[in-house]
Parts: sequence; C-alpha cells; structure tokens
Amino acid sequence: MYQSDVDENGYNANKKELNLSHRNLRELDTAIIAAHGECIEYLDISHNRISRLEWLYQMPNLRCLIMDDNRLRETHFEKLKKVSLPKITTLTLNKNELSDLDSTAEMLKQIFPNLEYLSLHGNPMCPDDLCLQPFSEFVPYEYAHYR
Repeated sequence: MYQSDVDENGYNANKKELNLSHRNLRELDTAIIAAHGECIEYLDISHNRISRLEWLYQMPNLRCLIMDDNRLRETHFEKLKKVSLPKITTLTLNKNELSDLDSTAEMLKQIFPNLEYLSLHGNPMCPDDLCLQPFSEFVPYEYAHYR
C-alpha cells in the first residue's frame, strides 16, 4: 500500500517542503510554523491572500519561496527590511501587485541578499505582455529594464 510522505498540513518531512497553495489563506497558521518552521527549506504559499510576512523569520532554513498570486505589494515587504533572509536563493512573486521595479528590486536585494532566481512576471511593473519579439524596436530597453 502507498503511504504519502505529506502530512495533513501539506508538509513533506523527507523533502523539507511545505505546500500551502490554493487554501485561501490570509496568514500562516502559527501551529504549522511552530511545528515545522525550523525544518522547512521549500515553501509554496501561492494562490492565497497572504498579507503579513513577518513569519518568514521563523523559517531560518528556507531556501525556496513561492508566493505567486497573493496580491502582495511593496508595502507588504517594508517590515522585512530590518533583517535579511540570506538563505533564500529562489523567490517567485508572479501575479502580485508590485508596481515599482526599481524600488522593489532594491528592497528585495536588501531582504534576500543571496537570490539566484527571482521571477516577477504578471505584476504591473512587469506585465506578461512585454513585446519581446525579435523584430520589436523596444526589445533591448524593455528586456534590459526588466532583467
């Protein structure tokens, strides 16, 4: 008989992954953070309504953070600027409400100093409809500015 490695909260201890996507969450459950916060390396909280992010400091080993489609804005990250989260190397913030590329990039650089991969597609500052076709005269500017 097949036995799942994932508990009722979406935590996989073998992979150190927590998947809380598509749960209509506004915040993370403090019991889940208390139980697994120290161990989690991969967290997917995409497709929720998360607005508070201070709980990230209770996940010291987090390396990959997926926060797509949460309606996050720059103001949600303001409280995180005081202390960095150096272990996070992968961050996806696709389809949120981030609107200022320069200030967001600077803030994320402060909070996540060791990022290797960042994705911001579908935000007002980086819409999916960038005209990145080879024949477009705007390709070098648009792509270079986003990158």
